[in-house]
Amino acid sequence: MRISSLPTYLYKASMPNLCQTDKRARVLREDGLSLCGPVTVSNILIYLAKTHFPPIVPEFGNLSEFDVQLNLIEKLAKYMKTDTDGTNDADLIEGLTKYIREHGYKTEVFQEGFEGQENFTPDVIGDPAKIMPFAIGTSNAILSVNFCKVDPETKRYEPIDEWQYVNLAGFSNCRVPKLIVHDPSPATEREPKECELFKIEDGTLHNWYPPNEFDAKGFLELEGIGIHEEDKKKGASKIVLDSILAFKVEQK
Repeated sequence: MRISSLPTYLYKASMPNLCQTDKRARVLREDGLSLCGPVTVSNILIYLAKTHFPPIVPEFGNLSEFDVQLNLIEKLAKYMKTDTDGTNDADLIEGLTKYIREHGYKTEVFQEGFEGQENFTPDVIGDPAKIMPFAIGTSNAILSVNFCKVDPETKRYEPIDEWQYVNLAGFSNCRVPKLIVHDPSPATEREPKECELFKIEDGTLHNWYPPNEFDAKGFLELEGIGIHEEDKKKGASKIVLDSILAFKVEQK
């Protein structure tokens, strides 16, 4: 059902959709599988530089957009303390905030995610109508998704130790609301993906965070992006929306 308070369709067409293992750059070829955090943030910053705040990214000069973004990724990776295990939410927020402030702007960050909190309810990440507004104007969002194997009898969702950051690049708000996603993973093609969302009505999240089991009701499954073949071999068949990191950039 269409959400009447939102536009029918919105897509940030000028936002890059870079593959985190792009073979044109050594750092991405060698370290790209751990760089989804810096890559998704760089996609947003390049978009903001082209549409709202040119000074937020150094002038391109004679460099191509790809080279500018590559330099940006390497800088963000240092700010976010990204290592071979990737980037955690707290370091991503700290690095993002530091970068934006250094370039003369201010930002306000919203975060909602399940990290084993007692009595957690997915208020925003369980409701497409509350996720979609973060794609409007200078608001932006990064979604964290979790690749899971699911026991059809017990309805137990178990992560395979594989999380991925993706960009919320827009939404389709027609008969079936969908999120438009830029996924930096090489398992997904280089084109925007309209992802359908399905509310989990019954089941448990198992070995997600302590406690070992948590009610999965209200969380959303996301369909439309790829799952690595190696992850499929481990049993991954479902993708669960785990958290949202949203921020708005403004003049000081």
